[in-house]
Amino acid sequence: MAEIELHGVNKFFTVSHEKSDTLMEQVISSLSFNKRQSTEIFQALKGITLKVDKGECVGIIGRNGSGKSTLLKIIAGIIMPSSGSVRVRGRILPFIELGAGFNPELTGKENIFLYGTLLGLSKEEIMEKYEQTVEFAELGNFIDTKFKNYSSGMQARLSFSTALMINPDILLIDEVLSVGDSSFQQRCINRIIDFKHEKKTILFVSHNLDQVRQICNRVILLDKGEIIMQEKAEDVIEFYKCKIFEEDRLDLQQIIRNNENKIKTVRKEKSSFRKGSEKAKLIEQKIIELRQGNLMYYKELTARIDAQILEYETFIKNKSLEKHSPENRKIINQIKGFRNVIIGERNAINYSKLFSKKEKNLSQDEVLADISPDEQVSMRIAKLKKLERNIYSLGNEELKKVKEILNKELKRDNDLDYRLRLTRAIKKIILEEMKNEKRR
Repeated sequence: MAEIELHGVNKFFTVSHEKSDTLMEQVISSLSFNKRQSTEIFQALKGITLKVDKGECVGIIGRNGSGKSTLLKIIAGIIMPSSGSVRVRGRILPFIELGAGFNPELTGKENIFLYGTLLGLSKEEIMEKYEQTVEFAELGNFIDTKFKNYSSGMQARLSFSTALMINPDILLIDEVLSVGDSSFQQRCINRIIDFKHEKKTILFVSHNLDQVRQICNRVILLDKGEIIMQEKAEDVIEFYKCKIFEEDRLDLQQIIRNNENKIKTVRKEKSSFRKGSEKAKLIEQKIIELRQGNLMYYKELTARIDAQILEYETFIKNKSLEKHSPENRKIINQIKGFRNVIIGERNAINYSKLFSKKEKNLSQDEVLADISPDEQVSMRIAKLKKLERNIYSLGNEELKKVKEILNKELKRDNDLDYRLRLTRAIKKIILEEMKNEKRR
Protein backbone atom coordinates (compact mmCIF):
# COMPACT_ATOMS: atom_id res chain seq x y z
CA MET A 1 0.00 0.00 0.00
CA ALA A 2 1.34 3.44 -0.97
CA GLU A 3 2.15 5.76 1.94
CA ILE A 4 2.82 8.76 -0.31
CA GLU A 5 0.82 9.53 -3.46
CA LEU A 6 1.00 12.62 -5.65
CA HIS A 7 -1.06 13.16 -8.79
CA GLY A 8 -0.50 16.03 -11.22
CA VAL A 9 1.11 18.30 -8.61
CA ASN A 10 2.08 21.78 -9.82
CA LYS A 11 3.60 24.59 -7.77
CA PHE A 12 3.85 28.23 -8.83
CA PHE A 13 5.71 31.01 -7.04
CA THR A 14 5.44 34.75 -7.64
CA VAL A 15 8.95 36.15 -7.98
CA SER A 16 9.36 39.86 -7.27
CA HIS A 17 12.12 41.82 -9.00
CA GLU A 18 11.51 44.99 -7.01
CA LYS A 19 12.88 45.57 -3.52
CA SER A 20 10.88 47.74 -1.10
CA ASP A 21 12.83 48.79 2.00
CA THR A 22 10.26 51.16 3.53
CA LEU A 23 6.49 51.18 4.05
CA MET A 24 6.16 54.13 1.66
CA GLU A 25 8.00 52.20 -1.10
CA GLN A 26 5.71 49.20 -0.56
CA VAL A 27 2.58 51.39 -0.85
CA ILE A 28 3.87 53.09 -4.01
CA SER A 29 4.85 49.70 -5.47
CA SER A 30 1.40 48.22 -4.77
CA LEU A 31 -0.30 51.18 -6.48
CA SER A 32 2.09 51.26 -9.44
CA PHE A 33 0.63 50.74 -12.91
CA ASN A 34 3.80 48.82 -13.85
CA LYS A 35 3.24 46.19 -11.16
CA ARG A 36 3.10 43.38 -13.68
CA GLN A 37 6.55 44.22 -14.94
CA SER A 38 8.16 43.89 -11.47
CA THR A 39 6.97 40.31 -10.83
CA GLU A 40 6.92 37.04 -12.72
CA ILE A 41 5.39 33.60 -12.19
CA PHE A 42 7.88 30.78 -11.69
CA GLN A 43 6.75 27.14 -11.94
CA ALA A 44 8.81 25.09 -9.50
CA LEU A 45 7.02 21.75 -10.06
CA LYS A 46 5.35 20.56 -13.27
CA GLY A 47 2.79 17.77 -13.19
CA ILE A 48 4.50 15.57 -10.57
CA THR A 49 2.89 12.13 -10.29
CA LEU A 50 4.58 9.88 -7.76
CA LYS A 51 3.86 6.84 -5.59
CA VAL A 52 6.05 5.63 -2.71
CA ASP A 53 5.12 2.33 -1.03
CA LYS A 54 5.44 1.57 2.67
CA GLY A 55 9.02 0.67 3.63
CA GLU A 56 10.48 1.98 0.37
CA CYS A 57 13.63 4.14 0.38
CA VAL A 58 13.59 6.59 -2.52
CA GLY A 59 16.31 9.08 -3.43
CA ILE A 60 15.63 12.39 -5.19
CA ILE A 61 18.51 13.96 -7.15
CA GLY A 62 18.93 16.85 -9.58
CA ARG A 63 20.69 20.16 -10.10
CA ASN A 64 20.10 23.12 -7.77
CA GLY A 65 16.72 24.67 -8.54
CA SER A 66 15.22 21.47 -9.97
CA GLY A 67 12.43 21.39 -7.34
CA LYS A 68 13.71 18.79 -4.84
CA SER A 69 13.17 20.82 -1.64
CA THR A 70 9.84 22.18 -2.89
CA LEU A 71 8.62 18.61 -3.47
CA LEU A 72 9.59 17.54 0.08
CA LYS A 73 7.96 20.62 1.61
CA ILE A 74 4.69 19.84 -0.21
CA ILE A 75 4.77 16.22 1.01
CA ALA A 76 5.51 17.46 4.57
CA GLY A 77 2.58 19.90 4.40
CA ILE A 78 4.83 22.93 4.93
CA ILE A 79 3.57 24.50 1.69
CA MET A 80 0.50 23.69 -0.40
CA PRO A 81 0.53 22.71 -4.08
CA SER A 82 -0.97 25.15 -6.60
CA SER A 83 -2.86 22.24 -8.18
CA GLY A 84 -2.98 18.45 -8.01
CA SER A 85 -3.52 16.08 -5.10
CA VAL A 86 -1.23 14.90 -2.28
CA ARG A 87 -2.03 11.97 0.03
CA VAL A 88 0.26 10.95 2.90
CA ARG A 89 -0.49 8.14 5.36
CA GLY A 90 1.51 8.02 8.59
CA ARG A 91 3.52 10.19 10.97
CA ILE A 92 6.08 12.38 9.17
CA LEU A 93 9.50 13.41 10.48
CA PRO A 94 10.87 16.14 8.16
CA PHE A 95 14.63 16.83 8.20
CA ILE A 96 14.28 19.78 5.84
CA GLU A 97 15.60 22.83 7.67
CA LEU A 98 17.64 21.77 10.68
CA GLY A 99 17.36 24.28 13.52
CA ALA A 100 13.84 25.41 12.61
CA GLY A 101 11.81 25.63 15.82
CA PHE A 102 14.89 26.09 18.03
CA ASN A 103 15.17 29.26 20.12
CA PRO A 104 18.67 30.83 19.83
CA GLU A 105 18.36 32.41 23.28
CA LEU A 106 17.74 29.08 25.03
CA THR A 107 20.37 26.51 25.97
CA GLY A 108 20.78 23.21 24.18
CA LYS A 109 19.04 21.40 27.04
CA GLU A 110 16.08 23.81 27.05
CA ASN A 111 15.76 23.47 23.28
CA ILE A 112 15.60 19.67 23.54
CA PHE A 113 12.54 19.99 25.84
CA LEU A 114 11.02 22.75 23.68
CA TYR A 115 11.41 20.85 20.40
CA GLY A 116 10.35 17.55 21.98
CA THR A 117 7.13 19.23 23.14
CA LEU A 118 6.55 20.58 19.61
CA LEU A 119 6.95 17.00 18.33
CA GLY A 120 4.12 15.93 20.65
CA LEU A 121 6.17 14.18 23.34
CA SER A 122 5.37 14.36 27.05
CA LYS A 123 7.94 15.59 29.61
CA GLU A 124 8.42 12.01 30.82
CA GLU A 125 9.10 10.76 27.27
CA ILE A 126 11.64 13.55 26.70
CA MET A 127 13.39 12.78 30.02
CA GLU A 128 13.58 9.11 29.04
CA LYS A 129 15.38 9.93 25.76
CA TYR A 130 17.37 12.97 26.97
CA GLU A 131 20.72 11.26 27.72
CA GLN A 132 20.59 9.31 24.45
CA THR A 133 19.93 12.54 22.53
CA VAL A 134 22.82 14.44 24.14
CA GLU A 135 25.18 11.50 23.57
CA PHE A 136 24.25 11.26 19.88
CA ALA A 137 24.73 15.03 19.44
CA GLU A 138 28.20 14.85 21.08
CA LEU A 139 27.64 18.13 22.95
CA GLY A 140 28.79 16.99 26.44
CA ASN A 141 29.62 20.05 28.59
CA PHE A 142 28.20 22.44 25.96
CA ILE A 143 24.59 21.29 26.48
CA ASP A 144 23.98 24.23 28.87
CA THR A 145 25.39 26.79 26.40
CA LYS A 146 22.98 29.02 24.47
CA PHE A 147 22.01 27.65 21.05
CA LYS A 148 23.11 30.85 19.29
CA ASN A 149 26.69 30.28 20.49
CA TYR A 150 26.92 26.85 18.86
CA SER A 151 28.79 26.35 15.60
CA SER A 152 26.69 25.38 12.57
CA GLY A 153 27.87 21.77 12.99
CA MET A 154 26.84 21.69 16.66
CA GLN A 155 23.43 23.17 15.81
CA ALA A 156 22.90 20.56 13.10
CA ARG A 157 23.93 17.71 15.42
CA LEU A 158 21.53 18.84 18.15
CA SER A 159 18.67 19.38 15.67
CA PHE A 160 19.13 15.94 14.09
CA SER A 161 19.51 14.18 17.45
CA THR A 162 16.44 15.85 18.96
CA ALA A 163 14.26 14.98 15.96
CA LEU A 164 15.22 11.31 16.38
CA MET A 165 13.32 11.21 19.71
CA ILE A 166 10.05 10.37 17.92
CA ASN A 167 9.27 7.14 16.07
CA PRO A 168 8.07 8.23 12.60
CA ASP A 169 6.45 6.28 9.79
CA ILE A 170 7.92 8.55 7.09
CA LEU A 171 11.29 10.36 7.01
CA LEU A 172 11.87 13.30 4.66
CA ILE A 173 15.59 14.12 4.53
CA ASP A 174 16.89 17.14 2.61
CA GLU A 175 20.69 17.61 2.50
CA VAL A 176 21.01 17.43 6.29
CA LEU A 177 24.11 15.23 6.08
CA SER A 178 26.16 17.95 4.39
CA VAL A 179 27.04 19.47 7.80
CA GLY A 180 29.09 18.03 10.64
CA ASP A 181 32.27 15.98 10.47
CA SER A 182 32.58 12.67 8.61
CA SER A 183 32.17 10.66 11.83
CA PHE A 184 28.81 12.28 12.64
CA GLN A 185 27.67 11.99 9.01
CA GLN A 186 28.40 8.25 9.06
CA ARG A 187 26.46 7.82 12.32
CA CYS A 188 23.51 9.66 10.73
CA ILE A 189 23.69 7.38 7.68
CA ASN A 190 23.80 4.33 9.96
CA ARG A 191 20.70 5.60 11.80
CA ILE A 192 18.89 6.16 8.50
CA ILE A 193 19.83 2.62 7.40
CA ASP A 194 18.41 1.37 10.74
CA PHE A 195 15.13 3.12 9.89
CA LYS A 196 15.27 1.45 6.47
CA HIS A 197 15.65 -2.00 8.10
CA GLU A 198 12.68 -1.12 10.33
CA LYS A 199 10.62 -0.71 7.12
CA LYS A 200 10.19 3.04 7.50
CA THR A 201 9.38 4.99 4.35
CA ILE A 202 12.24 7.33 3.43
CA LEU A 203 12.58 10.14 0.88
CA PHE A 204 16.25 11.16 0.70
CA VAL A 205 17.45 14.31 -1.12
CA SER A 206 21.19 14.77 -1.55
CA HIS A 207 23.91 15.89 -3.96
CA ASN A 208 26.17 13.19 -2.52
CA LEU A 209 25.57 10.40 -5.04
CA ASP A 210 27.57 7.84 -3.01
CA GLN A 211 25.22 8.35 -0.05
CA VAL A 212 22.18 8.08 -2.34
CA ARG A 213 23.57 4.83 -3.80
CA GLN A 214 24.24 3.47 -0.30
CA ILE A 215 20.81 4.27 1.16
CA CYS A 216 18.27 4.15 -1.68
CA ASN A 217 16.82 1.34 -3.81
CA ARG A 218 15.01 3.61 -6.26
CA VAL A 219 15.97 7.12 -7.39
CA ILE A 220 13.97 9.93 -8.99
CA LEU A 221 15.73 12.45 -11.23
CA LEU A 222 14.21 15.94 -11.28
CA ASP A 223 15.07 18.51 -13.94
CA LYS A 224 13.45 21.97 -14.02
CA GLY A 225 10.51 20.77 -11.92
CA GLU A 226 9.80 17.60 -13.92
CA ILE A 227 10.49 13.93 -13.25
CA ILE A 228 12.60 12.79 -16.20
CA MET A 229 13.61 9.38 -14.85
CA GLN A 230 12.76 7.02 -11.96
CA GLU A 231 14.44 3.62 -11.98
CA LYS A 232 16.96 1.58 -9.98
CA ALA A 233 19.42 3.74 -8.05
CA GLU A 234 22.53 2.74 -10.05
CA ASP A 235 20.89 3.39 -13.43
CA VAL A 236 19.51 6.82 -12.56
CA ILE A 237 22.77 7.93 -10.90
CA GLU A 238 24.80 6.93 -13.98
CA PHE A 239 22.34 8.71 -16.30
CA TYR A 240 22.48 11.83 -14.08
CA LYS A 241 26.31 11.80 -14.10
CA CYS A 242 26.16 11.64 -17.90
CA LYS A 243 23.89 14.70 -18.00
CA ILE A 244 26.16 16.63 -15.60
CA PHE A 245 29.22 15.74 -17.68
CA GLU A 246 27.50 16.83 -20.91
CA GLU A 247 26.52 20.19 -19.40
CA ASP A 248 30.01 20.75 -17.99
CA ARG A 249 31.61 19.73 -21.29
CA LEU A 250 29.46 22.19 -23.25
CA ASP A 251 30.33 24.95 -20.76
CA LEU A 252 34.05 24.22 -21.14
CA GLN A 253 33.79 24.16 -24.93
CA GLN A 254 31.97 27.50 -24.84
CA ILE A 255 34.83 29.00 -22.78
CA ILE A 256 37.32 27.69 -25.38
CA ARG A 257 35.27 29.19 -28.25
CA ASN A 258 35.00 32.52 -26.45
CA ASN A 259 38.79 32.59 -25.96
CA GLU A 260 39.38 31.77 -29.63
CA ASN A 261 37.07 34.63 -30.65
CA LYS A 262 38.96 36.96 -28.30
CA ILE A 263 42.26 35.92 -29.92
CA LYS A 264 40.86 36.77 -33.38
CA THR A 265 39.62 40.16 -32.13
CA VAL A 266 42.94 40.99 -30.46
CA ARG A 267 44.88 39.98 -33.61
CA LYS A 268 42.83 42.46 -35.67
CA GLU A 269 43.52 45.11 -33.04
CA LYS A 270 47.26 44.34 -33.19
CA SER A 271 47.39 44.89 -36.96
CA SER A 272 46.49 48.56 -36.46
CA PHE A 273 49.66 49.25 -34.45
CA ARG A 274 53.26 49.56 -35.63
CA LYS A 275 55.28 46.34 -35.26
CA GLY A 276 57.55 46.48 -32.20
CA SER A 277 55.63 49.33 -30.55
CA GLU A 278 54.67 49.16 -26.86
CA LYS A 279 50.98 48.71 -27.76
CA ALA A 280 51.80 45.86 -30.15
CA LYS A 281 53.94 44.16 -27.47
CA LEU A 282 51.14 44.43 -24.90
CA ILE A 283 48.64 42.94 -27.34
CA GLU A 284 51.07 40.11 -28.22
CA GLN A 285 51.41 39.33 -24.50
CA LYS A 286 47.61 39.21 -24.20
CA ILE A 287 47.42 36.77 -27.15
CA ILE A 288 50.02 34.53 -25.47
CA GLU A 289 48.02 34.54 -22.22
CA LEU A 290 44.80 33.64 -24.07
CA ARG A 291 46.60 30.81 -25.92
CA GLN A 292 48.01 29.46 -22.65
CA GLY A 293 44.55 29.62 -21.09
CA ASN A 294 43.03 27.71 -23.99
CA LEU A 295 45.84 25.15 -23.86
CA MET A 296 44.91 24.49 -20.23
CA TYR A 297 41.20 24.23 -21.06
CA TYR A 298 41.85 21.88 -23.99
CA LYS A 299 43.94 19.59 -21.78
CA GLU A 300 41.25 19.60 -19.10
CA LEU A 301 38.58 18.83 -21.71
CA THR A 302 40.47 15.91 -23.24
CA ALA A 303 41.36 14.49 -19.81
CA ARG A 304 37.70 14.61 -18.76
CA ILE A 305 36.50 13.06 -22.00
CA ASP A 306 39.06 10.22 -21.80
CA ALA A 307 38.08 9.47 -18.18
CA GLN A 308 34.37 9.61 -19.02
CA ILE A 309 34.76 7.28 -22.03
CA LEU A 310 36.45 4.75 -19.73
CA GLU A 311 33.63 5.11 -17.16
CA TYR A 312 30.99 4.59 -19.87
CA GLU A 313 32.78 1.49 -21.17
CA THR A 314 32.99 0.02 -17.65
CA PHE A 315 29.30 0.69 -16.93
CA ILE A 316 28.17 -0.82 -20.26
CA LYS A 317 30.34 -3.90 -19.71
CA ASN A 318 29.03 -4.47 -16.15
CA LYS A 319 25.43 -3.80 -17.16
CA SER A 320 25.68 -6.26 -20.06
CA LEU A 321 26.56 -9.02 -17.57
CA GLU A 322 23.29 -8.49 -15.67
CA LYS A 323 20.03 -10.28 -16.42
CA HIS A 324 18.58 -9.06 -19.74
CA SER A 325 15.47 -6.90 -19.45
CA PRO A 326 13.85 -4.01 -21.38
CA GLU A 327 14.99 -1.60 -18.63
CA ASN A 328 18.59 -2.81 -18.90
CA ARG A 329 18.62 -2.51 -22.69
CA LYS A 330 17.16 0.99 -22.42
CA ILE A 331 19.81 2.32 -20.01
CA ILE A 332 22.63 0.59 -21.96
CA ASN A 333 21.46 2.26 -25.19
CA GLN A 334 21.20 5.64 -23.43
CA ILE A 335 24.75 5.39 -22.07
CA LYS A 336 26.04 4.19 -25.45
CA GLY A 337 24.45 7.29 -26.98
CA PHE A 338 26.29 9.55 -24.52
CA ARG A 339 29.53 7.63 -25.18
CA ASN A 340 29.27 7.93 -28.97
CA VAL A 341 28.65 11.67 -28.74
CA ILE A 342 31.77 12.37 -26.71
CA ILE A 343 33.90 10.00 -28.82
CA GLY A 344 32.84 12.13 -31.79
CA GLU A 345 33.77 15.28 -29.88
CA ARG A 346 37.13 13.74 -28.96
CA ASN A 347 37.86 12.95 -32.59
CA ALA A 348 36.92 16.49 -33.65
CA ILE A 349 39.37 18.21 -31.31
CA ASN A 350 42.11 20.09 -33.14
CA TYR A 351 45.27 18.56 -31.70
CA SER A 352 47.47 21.43 -32.81
CA LYS A 353 45.81 23.43 -30.03
CA LEU A 354 46.35 20.75 -27.43
CA PHE A 355 50.12 20.76 -27.05
CA SER A 356 52.69 23.47 -26.52
CA LYS A 357 55.81 23.55 -28.74
CA LYS A 358 57.82 21.93 -25.99
CA GLU A 359 55.37 19.03 -25.73
CA LYS A 360 55.42 18.45 -29.49
CA ASN A 361 59.18 17.73 -29.40
CA LEU A 362 58.90 14.40 -27.57
CA SER A 363 61.08 11.34 -28.14
CA GLN A 364 59.47 8.10 -29.32
CA ASP A 365 59.83 6.58 -25.81
CA GLU A 366 57.84 9.43 -24.23
CA VAL A 367 55.25 9.27 -27.03
CA LEU A 368 54.52 5.55 -26.52
CA ALA A 369 54.96 5.41 -22.74
CA ASP A 370 51.26 5.99 -22.03
CA ILE A 371 49.86 3.29 -24.37
CA SER A 372 49.07 0.23 -22.24
CA PRO A 373 47.64 -3.03 -23.67
CA ASP A 374 45.44 -3.37 -20.53
CA GLU A 375 43.56 -0.13 -21.21
CA GLN A 376 40.18 0.21 -22.92
CA VAL A 377 40.41 0.35 -26.72
CA SER A 378 38.88 3.83 -26.82
CA MET A 379 41.62 5.12 -24.50
CA ARG A 380 44.40 3.57 -26.62
CA ILE A 381 42.88 5.04 -29.79
CA ALA A 382 42.74 8.48 -28.15
CA LYS A 383 46.43 8.22 -27.22
CA LEU A 384 47.34 7.04 -30.72
CA LYS A 385 45.83 10.25 -32.07
CA LYS A 386 48.16 12.17 -29.79
CA LEU A 387 51.03 10.09 -31.18
CA GLU A 388 50.07 11.03 -34.76
CA ARG A 389 50.45 14.70 -33.89
CA ASN A 390 53.98 14.06 -32.58
CA ILE A 391 55.22 11.98 -35.56
CA TYR A 392 56.36 15.11 -37.42
CA SER A 393 58.81 16.02 -34.64
CA LEU A 394 60.68 12.65 -34.74
CA GLY A 395 63.92 11.91 -36.58
CA ASN A 396 64.45 8.97 -38.99
CA GLU A 397 65.85 6.58 -36.38
CA GLU A 398 63.03 7.37 -33.96
CA LEU A 399 60.42 6.95 -36.72
CA LYS A 400 61.81 3.52 -37.48
CA LYS A 401 61.62 2.42 -33.84
CA VAL A 402 58.06 3.72 -33.43
CA LYS A 403 57.00 1.89 -36.61
CA GLU A 404 58.42 -1.39 -35.28
CA ILE A 405 56.49 -1.00 -32.00
CA LEU A 406 53.22 -0.19 -33.82
CA ASN A 407 53.65 -3.17 -36.14
CA LYS A 408 53.99 -5.44 -33.08
CA GLU A 409 50.80 -3.90 -31.67
CA LEU A 410 49.06 -4.54 -35.00
CA LYS A 411 49.97 -8.25 -34.88
CA ARG A 412 49.01 -8.62 -31.23
CA ASP A 413 45.62 -6.83 -31.05
CA ASN A 414 42.39 -8.07 -32.68
CA ASP A 415 40.13 -5.04 -32.18
CA LEU A 416 39.14 -3.67 -35.63
CA ASP A 417 38.92 0.02 -34.61
CA TYR A 418 42.29 -0.11 -32.88
CA ARG A 419 43.92 -1.91 -35.83
CA LEU A 420 42.57 0.72 -38.25
CA ARG A 421 44.01 3.50 -36.08
CA LEU A 422 47.36 1.67 -35.86
CA THR A 423 47.40 1.27 -39.66
CA ARG A 424 46.71 4.97 -40.09
CA ALA A 425 49.58 5.89 -37.73
CA ILE A 426 52.00 3.52 -39.54
CA LYS A 427 50.98 5.01 -42.89
CA LYS A 428 51.76 8.50 -41.62
CA ILE A 429 55.18 7.33 -40.44
CA ILE A 430 55.95 5.82 -43.88
CA LEU A 431 54.89 9.07 -45.61
CA GLU A 432 57.10 11.07 -43.24
CA GLU A 433 60.05 8.75 -43.95
CA MET A 434 59.53 9.25 -47.70
CA LYS A 435 59.50 13.04 -47.24
CA ASN A 436 62.75 12.85 -45.27
CA GLU A 437 64.35 10.76 -48.05
CA LYS A 438 63.37 13.36 -50.68
CA ARG A 439 64.91 16.16 -48.59
CA ARG A 440 68.23 14.31 -48.67
